[in-house]
Amino acid sequence: MMRCFFVSQFVRGLKDEIRAAMQSQVPDTVDRAILLAKVQEQVGDKAKSKFQKQNTSSKYNPSFNKAEFKQPATANSLWKERQLRHYRRANRLCYYCGDKYEPAHLEKCLKRPKPQVNALAVNDLDVELSEVVLNQLAIEDTLAADFYQLSLNALAGTKEGECIKVRALVKNQVIIILIDNGSSHSFIDTSFLPRVRIQA
Repeated sequence: MMRCFFVSQFVRGLKDEIRAAMQSQVPDTVDRAILLAKVQEQVGDKAKSKFQKQNTSSKYNPSFNKAEFKQPATANSLWKERQLRHYRRANRLCYYCGDKYEPAHLEKCLKRPKPQVNALAVNDLDVELSEVVLNQLAIEDTLAADFYQLSLNALAGTKEGECIKVRALVKNQVIIILIDNGSSHSFIDTSFLPRVRIQA
């Protein structure tokens, strides 16, 4: 019983190609398994060397010119941008302009994209109020009531029902974000914008 265990453990430790041939032989002792494994390994080595000789005799000669086969320029430019970014990070330089980076540099850097908030102001006061315009306004109000929804949780700032209250850090200022699936839009308190130096 113990011999069978040792033989099976020995066979398990062999390479896959040798193990398959060994299992068909069903060795009864470890010595017999070692002998069969050595023979099978020699047979495998001979087959490999024969295959390699055949492959080296028939070499592949590509018919196209190497100059014709080049990578697109976009891959090269992306590689250069990545290398530049890694270089600037390693040397503590600004990613945008390449000057020495320090916390006060954020305000001075001219190439850094500035944060912005866009607002759309609509002025419909130039239209005369006729029956048609009043009907259109009434239709727009009913559509707005259907599509634009602000939940009571968002108005009150409470986290009831299916809301998640998350604290975030924006430009070293803590803001509380209320994630609510009852609202159709996201809003921000206008008093928070000057604290993070974003103009409305």
